[in-house]
Amino acid sequence: MVKGYMDALPQYSQVGIPAECIEKISEYVNSWELAALPCGKYVIDGERIYVSIQEYETKSYGDCRFETHKRYADIQCILQGREQIWVTEQPLLTPDTEYDPKADIRFWKAGKASLLDLHAGELVILLPGEAHKPCVRSGDVGKVKKAVFKIAL
Repeated sequence: MVKGYMDALPQYSQVGIPAECIEKISEYVNSWELAALPCGKYVIDGERIYVSIQEYETKSYGDCRFETHKRYADIQCILQGREQIWVTEQPLLTPDTEYDPKADIRFWKAGKASLLDLHAGELVILLPGEAHKPCVRSGDVGKVKKAVFKIAL
């Protein structure tokens, strides 16, 4: 897990995601005004790299769940607003659901975790197996627009 900044994306090519994938994502970020895109899925390189533009109201910690992925890494970029993402190691959690291979997700019950407070322009890189709980409000409930890049590894 790496917390960083969208404008420094090319510098994160040595965190477990192939450099050519980071380069394609950087080109995409520089070619589009992501915050102006409507919500939805945008294909960058087939099913190997795509981005999901999401907009939602943040929720309380208890209303969100930890999740992990097996096939895809996430680069979650906050475009507008602010949210907390809680992170932890998978062995510290108890399974809440079975792994869904079609959606590449498994949910977990709450456990010991660390807080990342993300603002517009910041990102977090999460590799497969790194448990994270996104969408948590930071202070009051607020609206967030986020780009979630998915990279098949």
